[in-house]
Amino acid sequence: MATTGRSEINSPLLILTEPVGSRLANADAVKRARVFPYQLLMAFKAAGGDVLNLIRDALQDAMEVATENVPRTSATATSAMTSRLDSNC
Repeated sequence: MATTGRSEINSPLLILTEPVGSRLANADAVKRARVFPYQLLMAFKAAGGDVLNLIRDALQDAMEVATENVPRTSATATSAMTSRLDSNC
């Protein structure tokens, strides 16, 4: 049995890369889908390094566009973030 090269194994992925990337990069499509940034962030994190850079870049761009889908409120909100550097805390 002959071994297949990496490009042969990933050929279905390569075929889908362009249409998926262009759909994610389409700002109007992202707005119409009413997707929220956290949904795209979870897809981005779940994909890890196994997804081609074209898709990862398009997901990041879509996250920025999706911020427009977040409902506006009249209330003032404050957000604070922290980072734990010490795992013993």
